[in-house]
Amino acid sequence: MLYEKEKFLKEIEERMNYFKDELKKVVTGKPDANMIGTVDVEAYGTNSKLNTVGQIVVEDAVSVKVNVWDKSILGSVDKALREANLGASVIMEADSIRLRFNAITEEDRKEKTKSVGKLLEDAKVKIRQIRQDFRKKLDALDGVSEDDVKRDEEDIQKETDNAIEKAEEIAAKKEKELMSM
Repeated sequence: MLYEKEKFLKEIEERMNYFKDELKKVVTGKPDANMIGTVDVEAYGTNSKLNTVGQIVVEDAVSVKVNVWDKSILGSVDKALREANLGASVIMEADSIRLRFNAITEEDRKEKTKSVGKLLEDAKVKIRQIRQDFRKKLDALDGVSEDDVKRDEEDIQKETDNAIEKAEEIAAKKEKELMSM
């Protein structure tokens, strides 16, 4: 191999992880403990993820209960959840916080599906940019055979195609989830 395949695959993986994280932010109208757990909460003078300061329990199809371990930061958690725009009503209780998710309309679903498409296109562009960067590095090499360069270019293209196909599958799954609610 003339190119650093591990580095190439690592960059692709980082882009895919970013894409998945962005897709988690697309609210489906259904409780998702993973999405809620990534909300940043100001606690003890620093920002922490919600899942590190409390327990998140999905109670049913429309509600989630957040049990905060230290009740002194309950106000900060409440504020963070309200600012996160999760598509839910935030209800402060004596020692916990309850989130009630609102059903999303057909129009909202279509709009969110469009945003999934935009995220997918962005991911594809970034993956292709990674491919282009590594191809340029290959072209800049001196004193190597054209066959070796061609073989590595084909390998880069194969890995790029695999990543794009995987991103398309993930986006299709999210779109299906949005439209099936």
